[in-house]
Amino acid sequence: MALTRIVSLLSILLLAGCSTLAGGNSLPAGLAGAGSLSLSYIDTPDAPERVQSGLRSAFLSESAQRGIVFDPSLNGTVRIFGYVSFAASTAGTLTIFVFDFADEAGNRLLRMSGQFNSLQSPADPWAVVDDNAILAMTSQALDEFEAWLAENNVGV
Repeated sequence: MALTRIVSLLSILLLAGCSTLAGGNSLPAGLAGAGSLSLSYIDTPDAPERVQSGLRSAFLSESAQRGIVFDPSLNGTVRIFGYVSFAASTAGTLTIFVFDFADEAGNRLLRMSGQFNSLQSPADPWAVVDDNAILAMTSQALDEFEAWLAENNVGV
């Protein structure tokens, strides 16, 4: 089952590429003006509620620290969708995560990915996704999102 999830996740990454706005597409109207951007974290399928609420809280606090508006009502101009997969590694559990940032119409603006290894090998791999892992994932996601904003001259 874990191997199937990894193959599925890797297929998604290979097919989708890393960043969009290819081909000279312009930014969605909701992102064109400074101050009009807001984020909403939508979900991470199959994640336990503790991880879902941890991600929601971490995106809220990290966004606030960076001066990015976070809309907890899920109506942000940019919606964040997360995907997490696990694999056994020689040193424990490898966690692979992906966050898609999409506009209100569902068009992906940015896909970022990362991974971390835990020395633990629990029966439920979600156990390795603790508060520190959640903070690291959201920080990396927002770092890459801010870089994307700068590359595309989008103000917050």
